[in-house]
Amino acid sequence: MATQNNLHIPDDLLSAVNEAASADGKTTDELAADALWRYLAHRKLEELGKYGREQSRRLGYTEADVSRLIAESRRENRAPDSRRLASLTCEREVPAWLAPTVQSLLDLLRLPQNWDGYGAVEIQEQIAQKALTVLVEVMENDAPAPSVVPLSDGGIQVEWHRRGRNLEIEFPAGEAPGFWYYEDGSELESEGQVSRNYDRIQAYIANLK
Repeated sequence: MATQNNLHIPDDLLSAVNEAASADGKTTDELAADALWRYLAHRKLEELGKYGREQSRRLGYTEADVSRLIAESRRENRAPDSRRLASLTCEREVPAWLAPTVQSLLDLLRLPQNWDGYGAVEIQEQIAQKALTVLVEVMENDAPAPSVVPLSDGGIQVEWHRRGRNLEIEFPAGEAPGFWYYEDGSELESEGQVSRNYDRIQAYIANLK
């Protein structure tokens, strides 16, 4: 049954939507709602991209500098600004884990309210940014990409499970990020706040390769 054209959708477009919904086994309302969610998610990502470009211009950085900035951000003892800016002409390899991880974070930002059917809230953009910042700080270029999963409070968890070794880093809403490392069949276990354990987390990730 066709949905009443309350949004003043052109008749030919509404007819096409009805046909597509029927072909996909969905109602017209479901297909229209899905399309609107995708539009809003795309618009949100465009706003994030615009903000990032504006920040880059303000700081004097270009897209060609991104890989070098990633390498610089890992250094605990950074050089003075003048030296760091001068070094941006050096080329660096972009980490292999970066693109799939960013894509996973963007996918989470597309999740609608109540995405789990139990009242989960939308994933918070600032938490996605925080998670990526921490990963850039602790991961080497050849580190394995993590799995990225949503938390019902709007937070994010990144995790690795490789060869019986497990690392989970949680970025909950309203709380400091924490980590948990453990090995299958062993009593070895460690947990704590991320901000106080960068060296340990780096060692755990290196141990996952």
